[in-house]
Formats: sequence, C-alpha cells, structure tokens
Amino acid sequence: MTTFENIALGLATAAIGSMLTLTWNRVLYPARIEFFVEKTKLADEYKGILKFDDQLTEEISLRVKKFGYGVKGQLRFTEGTNVGQEYAINGHYSQGFLAFTYAAKSADSTSQGSATFLRVQDGNALKGAFVYNRQKKDKLSTIKCTLKRA
Repeated sequence: MTTFENIALGLATAAIGSMLTLTWNRVLYPARIEFFVEKTKLADEYKGILKFDDQLTEEISLRVKKFGYGVKGQLRFTEGTNVGQEYAINGHYSQGFLAFTYAAKSADSTSQGSATFLRVQDGNALKGAFVYNRQKKDKLSTIKCTLKRA
C-alpha cells in the first residue's frame, strides 16, 4: 500500500468509528436505557403554581421529553406578571428524580436556575423545588412547588 492509501484507510476507519460512537451515544445507549433500565414515563406536561415570599403568584407549565436518562423541554409562565416568559430546560431523570437547569429563551433576559423534583402519585405529580437568582436582591432563592399532570 502507498502512503496515500494508508492515510485514506486511516481516515475512513476514523470516520466510521466516529459515526458508530456517535450513534451509540445519541441513539442506541439512550434507547437501551429507555426500554430496559429506566422504563418510567413522564407526562408530556405538568402545571403548577409558584407562591413567592412577596405574595406574588405565578402559574407555570412544564413540558418534558425524556429519552434514556436525558430530559429536554420547556418551562413557561402561563399566568401572572411573567406570563409568556419561556425557559429551555436540559436535565436528567433517574430513579424517580428529575433534575434540570433552565435558561431564558429570550436574549433580553439572563434568568436561569435549576430544579429538582421527585415523581410522586404514580407519575401524576412532581414534588420539589426551584433554585433561582433574585436579580433585584442579588441572591439565590428557593421555592417549593408541586406540579400536577396537565
């Protein structure tokens, strides 16, 4: 074999190996988790009410898609002073616990935080808390919340 053929063969082998690794990591491994290890299903949407210390009340909607251990979705304020505000979520679900981070979809906002919930009532509810940055007071705050299947 010539040097060119050796290089071409090496590049082709690396490309095939990369594609197989990517397929395993993004499709096959999560599918194995979804169907054989973590069979728990989450509802497509949960709704709840946030009651802040200053008596402000906001209604929220959480839409989630679970594949394997990974979770992606959207958190949206549906009633209250922040109505229409949307956050992209990215997280992890394992053994009844849903943990995720969220960040505002709007370029105007720097709002972000994290949340951890426990799946309760056979998946009809999620009970947990949000941690968020109170920008006006420059401190982290926690708010407990129960989300119910919509």
